[in-house]
Amino acid sequence: MENIARRISRSILWNITGQGWLLLLTFLATPFMIHRLGVELYGIYVLVAIVVDYCSFAQFGIVDASVKHMTERLARRERPGVQKTFWTAMLSQVAIGFAGAMVILSLTAFLVDHVFRVPAGLVREARVAVTIGAMSFSLSMITAVTTGALRSVGRFDLLNIAGILSGTLQTAAAVALLWVEQSLSAILLSNVCIQLLNLAMLGTLARRFLPVTMPPVWCAAEMKRLLRFGGFLTVSGVVGPILTNIEKMMLSAIHTVSALTYYHVPFSLVSRLAVIPSSFSSVLFPAYSHFQGTRDVETNRSLHRRSTLYLLYLFGAPLLFFIFFGHEFLAWWIGSDFAERSTGILIILAGAGLVNAIAYPSITLLNGTGRPHIPAAFHVIETVLYVPVCYGLVVTHGLAGAASAWFLRVFLDMLLLHAASCRTLGQSLLKWYGDLLSRGLPPLLACGLTLWGIRKLQFEMLAPAHVIGCLLVALFYGYTFWMKILDGKARESILGQTRGVGG
Repeated sequence: MENIARRISRSILWNITGQGWLLLLTFLATPFMIHRLGVELYGIYVLVAIVVDYCSFAQFGIVDASVKHMTERLARRERPGVQKTFWTAMLSQVAIGFAGAMVILSLTAFLVDHVFRVPAGLVREARVAVTIGAMSFSLSMITAVTTGALRSVGRFDLLNIAGILSGTLQTAAAVALLWVEQSLSAILLSNVCIQLLNLAMLGTLARRFLPVTMPPVWCAAEMKRLLRFGGFLTVSGVVGPILTNIEKMMLSAIHTVSALTYYHVPFSLVSRLAVIPSSFSSVLFPAYSHFQGTRDVETNRSLHRRSTLYLLYLFGAPLLFFIFFGHEFLAWWIGSDFAERSTGILIILAGAGLVNAIAYPSITLLNGTGRPHIPAAFHVIETVLYVPVCYGLVVTHGLAGAASAWFLRVFLDMLLLHAASCRTLGQSLLKWYGDLLSRGLPPLLACGLTLWGIRKLQFEMLAPAHVIGCLLVALFYGYTFWMKILDGKARESILGQTRGVGG
């Protein structure tokens, strides 16, 4: 158990480090990209990413299913089974990636001319951007399998190093190309080239750490097995991007692509902070599966409770900051005009981000313990309710309506997932909430009151008194997390990882 705790802590720390670095790059590069591209072209850049992200449902849950099955077979030392799972997943994603790229290409004119409100002078560039996005989609499907292979062997260190390298190269290339006044298409092409390099690196690592040899092996029975588990994940994969992106699509269709930029920048900032819950989730998935296999319900209860509490506290800090200093932050980061239009959106989305974050351990528990049908059913119900509500709010309230719709959706999702996960673990939902809030809320309220007091003094964003005050609050917050939120085992595990890195 001590060994497993150390591995989980190490993997989470690697995930936070890797994704945190990418968050920093996004923070530094976004203002420059917006000013160089303009809000319309940046909106097109966002739309291409949305199209590629939505089409990822075509994985049909095969990648996550392959992670689960490879993890189980590695534990049982079934080397031939691991090879069959890997190559069956890989060949399926190659075929699906190619077919998906062809579908995107065939729909390019329809998307640009009839779905998105693209200014007439940018139609040609938008079509080229979507075409390049189709190539990116095909590569992302194949890369997902190699990423899953490293997840199954617990090599989150190598996975994050590769992510840091590719993310840094992509951001640096985009900034350099914009500096010499290249087009959006040149940026997207550079991203595709770096994707190819990343795929080659991850493929080499997967072959080294997995008992996988050439030539590729296809197994129809294994494909059926992957689809059985992945089928319900596919439902979530189909409706998930709708739940995540439909308000952005409606904004660009009902209003303009520039409105999408004013919404997407705060949304992107909050979604980048999802590095915190996603770092937990990718590690907890195989951990929940392991303890489900050993029928150790108590350990899964402990993992679920502790991870939810940690996320409440960790994600609460940026929420409090954005509530009290969101306007000043956006004005300093992007510009005063941007801050005027996006501050309220940032606050609503930050609240939604916190709600969404503390639902991660629950959905991961349900999937990891072999109950993917439950989140899938929830997502279908939410989609039926969300689409008309979102449309009405976007039409009547624009940007604020889109943000409010997303908040309401994730709040409902959180309640359903918490209820289902507590039932799975044989716990009382009210008692679980009571324990969670009694430990997590007091320090959050104390920090919130302190930040409110600093805000009332109306210092400038970078005034020494303002910076010192916020740093003192951050120190108190960190001390409280270390001493009051983390338990002794968690502190010892983190210290052990720190000593290991230092050694």
